[in-house]
Amino acid sequence: MTEEVVLSVDQTEEKLLDMLRADGINPAAADPYHTWKVFKHFCHVPVNCADDGILFETHPSQGFAADPNGLYDAIPPSFTLHFLRQFSLEENGEYSGMQQLDCRFEYDLTDDLRLVQKVVWAYDFDTIDAFFAHVESLPHFRAVEGYGARRTDVQQGDV
Repeated sequence: MTEEVVLSVDQTEEKLLDMLRADGINPAAADPYHTWKVFKHFCHVPVNCADDGILFETHPSQGFAADPNGLYDAIPPSFTLHFLRQFSLEENGEYSGMQQLDCRFEYDLTDDLRLVQKVVWAYDFDTIDAFFAHVESLPHFRAVEGYGARRTDVQQGDV
């Protein structure tokens, strides 16, 4: 009998990237639906943390004009579909931080994507598989089918 490996939070980003690459996915040019399939398996990998949350979200952004003083460039309007695992951390029984491992797909904002907005947390479901089934049943999940992402990103960071 083999013992189940429990990852530290610091190991999770590399683990997901390894799983994506093993499935033939380039994280810098990934398809959200193929990535989702691997992400679902990754969410069953245990992680040593105080709390482990899973989120699916879609939302438009109207963008921002460039700073007149040149501090930042303009950000064009966009539509984002992303899903993540959120790890709450504790030291000596006290909250010490939070990290999110985010799979993010950004698209040009079109009229049909302008009103597509949804936030779903796995906390609202009895099992993560029920959460996955619910997300996959949503029209928001398939909102970007046929669109090419202008940017994809899989990365972990502090919240």
